Amino acid sequence: MKQIIAEITNFTQGSSLLQRDIQASSSVKMVFILKAFLLLLLIKLLVGSTCVILSKYGFINSVKNGDNLTSWLSEVSTIRFFVEVVILAPLLEEFCFRGITQSNSTVLIYSSITFLYLFSCRLNGVNFYEFHLKSILILLVSVTLCIIFKDEIISTFLTINASTISRIFLVYLSSIFFALWHYNNYNFANVNFQTKVLTLLPHFLSGLIFSWFAIKYGIKWSLSAHIFNNFIAVIITLIIA
Repeated sequence: MKQIIAEITNFTQGSSLLQRDIQASSSVKMVFILKAFLLLLLIKLLVGSTCVILSKYGFINSVKNGDNLTSWLSEVSTIRFFVEVVILAPLLEEFCFRGITQSNSTVLIYSSITFLYLFSCRLNGVNFYEFHLKSILILLVSVTLCIIFKDEIISTFLTINASTISRIFLVYLSSIFFALWHYNNYNFANVNFQTKVLTLLPHFLSGLIFSWFAIKYGIKWSLSAHIFNNFIAVIITLIIA
């Protein structure tokens, strides 16, 4: 665990951002990611406990979940719920927020398409999980724009990811956007600023950890970790429900 903490610290400071471990076996990667994931859970528990204490003394306000998993489950079938939360959400979010940190041209294009698609749908109030006229049009426009500006997109992100300073900036920026992406998961009506920050902090930390996985081992490993994270959340939700 000390090694995990040391590597995470080095990563968040920008060290080894340009180094990718291609020699580690799949089993070594799985064990390493599992340890890091357990550390992330401990951090989330610590943040949660801190929020409870701060709320007790009035430093932050209590926050109710908005469109949480339980209410989501009540609106759709269990199978659809599982597919959207465990498969589609991690897939879309990893390409959107972690794909841009990669040095693979194909991944960068898919990432750009996903980014345009998701945020265009969110801004227009369109359900990006469902294929209907609006979502299809948004997807077509996103694909078209990324094809037209393909060379510029690839060149820009390859240049950014070739520098330690610009890449760590991109990692932090994408993690902030990842946290803000989950803003609507909560009801932030009549709460102060520090409440919002502490509530979204676990999502920001998850973004950093997933970025670390993506850069160290490749996006398929950050995707696997994200799927595992959401799978646990779904199992807990199903048990509670």
